[in-house]
Amino acid sequence: MTNNKSHSRIFKNALFLYALTFSNYLIGLFLLPYLSRVLSVEKFGVIGFATSFCLVFQMVVEYGFQLSTTATISVHRDDKAKMSRTISTMTYTKLLLACGASAVFLACAMFVDMLRGHFVIILLFFVDSIAKALLPDAYFRGIERMKDITIRAVSAKSGILVATLLFVKGDDTLIIYPVSMIVFDTIALLWAFSLLKRDGLKATGTTMREMLEALKDSFWFFISRISVSVNGSLGSIFLGMRYSPESVEMGLYSGATKLSSAGEQMIPPLGDALY
Repeated sequence: MTNNKSHSRIFKNALFLYALTFSNYLIGLFLLPYLSRVLSVEKFGVIGFATSFCLVFQMVVEYGFQLSTTATISVHRDDKAKMSRTISTMTYTKLLLACGASAVFLACAMFVDMLRGHFVIILLFFVDSIAKALLPDAYFRGIERMKDITIRAVSAKSGILVATLLFVKGDDTLIIYPVSMIVFDTIALLWAFSLLKRDGLKATGTTMREMLEALKDSFWFFISRISVSVNGSLGSIFLGMRYSPESVEMGLYSGATKLSSAGEQMIPPLGDALY
């Protein structure tokens, strides 16, 4: 009976994660062709560069907590005090990493001409990447409630899609796209923490020692995750540095890589559900 329940949970979790993946594809089928049609190739290239560049910072702030904290929550899922302390420590550590990431981002903007030339747009993508990184999804993964992640993420992406279709009509309104991302991803972040509060988890204090322990426990998960993400982002980053983010080459590359990465997203949902 226990095995049957375990298999059922895995199946349901995998189902919701695949639902999330396919909804991303479906929304992408509307969003990306629309942006490529209303924006110039050059501005579409700026989006590709900003997305890849800021993804690196997002992975730094997420660190490896999505895996290490998930394991801790799963082991202590009946201990709300322990879970509250774990999530609080994770969040404070992420905020500390976000401060460091912000300092590095601003330093890059000061000394790299291509970032300074597109500072506002890239800054908006950076702010959104931090909002995404602060999501406490490790909790929902640890208690095996992928449904909450899927519903929240699909709602946010749907809001971004609607706002983009309604208000982004050309290069001069491009800024609305990252602004809508910040708005709806921030709502998703608040939504996630409200669910933690509903489940009886509370913000607690932490110590520097606990934060350092959290960083230590997550280090190899971080190396594993960021190595894959950086590898996928380097092409866009280097191409943007070579030709500038507004180059035709950057725009064409961004479109091609978004298509080629579609099939790569089919395996992670099953792996995450099993984990």
